[in-house]
Amino acid sequence: ASSRAAALLAGLDEEKYALYGKNLGLAFQMIDDILDITADSSTLGKPAMLDFVEGKVTIPYLLLHERLENKTKLESLYKKELTQEESLWIKEQMSITNALSDSILQAKQIGNIAIKAVEDEEKFWRDQGVYAIPTVIFNNQIAQVGASETKTYKEIIFNNIFTFFN
Repeated sequence: ASSRAAALLAGLDEEKYALYGKNLGLAFQMIDDILDITADSSTLGKPAMLDFVEGKVTIPYLLLHERLENKTKLESLYKKELTQEESLWIKEQMSITNALSDSILQAKQIGNIAIKAVEDEEKFWRDQGVYAIPTVIFNNQIAQVGASETKTYKEIIFNNIFTFFN
């Protein structure tokens, strides 16, 4: 809605920017959900895997549940404080079932839909003197972003989602 409103005020194509905003928001949320699994508590500034403990249903957990042959263990861990061993088991299952890598792929696809919606707008913005049009990029290594201890949670998300045209 924000992207659509801004486009309306600027006299730009509302539908393009609505599609951009919707898909950028979805991709951002999916990366946030992925980081909840892959990053550590000190990096996140909150307990890791908190979404699962709080009972939030996210794409990685939906894919994991769908792909597990025996769902009993996963279901028994839902909405409960996890031990280190239980967290490790979930992360291992995310890898074995490709639930995490497929979630990353889905986030990339949705992010690319956002890019394509406004990619022809670059010339317009350059003509206006704006040289920092956000372009979504997703790195296959996003599962490794927890290694940085010097960045805040939001910096990690933005550093792994955004780059700018020069």
